[in-house]
Amino acid sequence: MIAVLIILAVLTVLALLPVGAVCLYNGETVIRLQIGPGKLQLVPAKPKTPKQRQKAEEKAARKKAEKEEKKQEAAAKKLRKEPEQTPPKSLREKVAELVPFARLAVQLLGTLRRKLLIRELTVRVTVAGSDAAKTARICGEAWAAIGAMQPVLLRAFRIGKTDLQVTPDFIGTKTTVYACIRLRFFLGDLVAMAVKYAVKALVLLLRQKKSEKSRKAVQV
Repeated sequence: MIAVLIILAVLTVLALLPVGAVCLYNGETVIRLQIGPGKLQLVPAKPKTPKQRQKAEEKAARKKAEKEEKKQEAAAKKLRKEPEQTPPKSLREKVAELVPFARLAVQLLGTLRRKLLIRELTVRVTVAGSDAAKTARICGEAWAAIGAMQPVLLRAFRIGKTDLQVTPDFIGTKTTVYACIRLRFFLGDLVAMAVKYAVKALVLLLRQKKSEKSRKAVQV
């Protein structure tokens, strides 16, 4: 009984564990992931040691050899394969098979949108140019684009702090962009979504395979 309670307590803590992600761009891209107190930098990746590079090269060589072997086996199997008894699927049939998966992807994005919190959305663009009229026109067009996109983003996502700016620089010679997006969600929500939609996708796939078998049996 105590072991069960400990397991339930651990699962509850993991489910409520916040996961954060920070995406920065200031001339180069930096992506960091934070799970609880721990941080992990994804981009740019840490430089590999010579031993790690050697292992990565050996692994890549093995994968390449395995891929080539599978390719040769598939070609040999294709030569041995008997002529198809059933006609190939039309484009309309292929599209019809993809539609349920597309709907499922839309549902996943909708669920993710409700669970995901954008804590900060910052985009600062400095438009440089000695031609004042041209620089001002570019800034105006950028502000118009921001004005059109901002209400769409606010309706689509939960956003905390926003800082969107476009400023002219009539002295500088280089346009600069600074962007920062801070995300937060809970590990339990992520796992639940992954399991839920993976099961739904598997059910759809099994149904399509069953339907395909029935179609072939009827045609034979």
